[in-house]
Amino acid sequence: MKLSKNCSSSLLTLLALRERAARDQRQLFYAEGVRALIEAAASSFPLEALFYCPSLLPSEFIRRFIRCQRKRGVPCSQLTPAEYRQISRCEEPQGILAVMQQQWTKLPDVTADAIATGAWLALDEIRAPGNLGTIIRSAEAFGACGLILLDNKVDPFDPGCVRASMGALFHVPLVRTSLAELLAWKTKHNCQLIGTSPQGTTSHFDFPFEPRSILWMGSERKGLLPQQQSLCDGIVKIPMCGRSDSLNVAIASGICLAEVFRQRHKSQ
Repeated sequence: MKLSKNCSSSLLTLLALRERAARDQRQLFYAEGVRALIEAAASSFPLEALFYCPSLLPSEFIRRFIRCQRKRGVPCSQLTPAEYRQISRCEEPQGILAVMQQQWTKLPDVTADAIATGAWLALDEIRAPGNLGTIIRSAEAFGACGLILLDNKVDPFDPGCVRASMGALFHVPLVRTSLAELLAWKTKHNCQLIGTSPQGTTSHFDFPFEPRSILWMGSERKGLLPQQQSLCDGIVKIPMCGRSDSLNVAIASGICLAEVFRQRHKSQ
């Protein structure tokens, strides 16, 4: 869906996109800041429209970026500092943001060849946008194939998630599907489904992750429930020596993804 060419109408659209209902209805979202927009421009996320506030722009580099996007035909609109701060949720706004179409991957479209290049990360009942954004950042850093969201609790295109991902959102495929569909897909492609739990009997250091792996992280509060663990081909735990008996789901995801990456590259 294209934004209106009328600046005031587009501004209203931007304000609406801060809320999930509008993002879901329009299948649009916005990203803010220099790094996010450079990563978006280098990905498959075409810019629908660009908005900027000249007095807040941090460098000549980003002014050249705006001129380049304008030459490419991207509508570029100027905002006043007051208008920009109406939309921005950053403590130190960089004066530039863009509206883009949401990009989703359908699980049936993921081929066996794509699975073998790295682990997929399945997430269940992640509620905090910041946690999801951090997980996406770790997934991109450690070469994960993508993220599979098994519920509708959190929106990966929430401004907080987009910001926390530090541009990684534009390079990590996102799938939203049901558990039943995931299990059918896993069986079809002979994937290994590995759950995580403090009650696991095998350290993630000692578990042999196969080329076709799906790492399943549980909810932020309860982790993987016993019935969910029973569906897994293995359960791993992260060994800890302190008094804490659990980790934040974003931290735990990063630790497990790092180990999968290590095992796959230890011979290189």
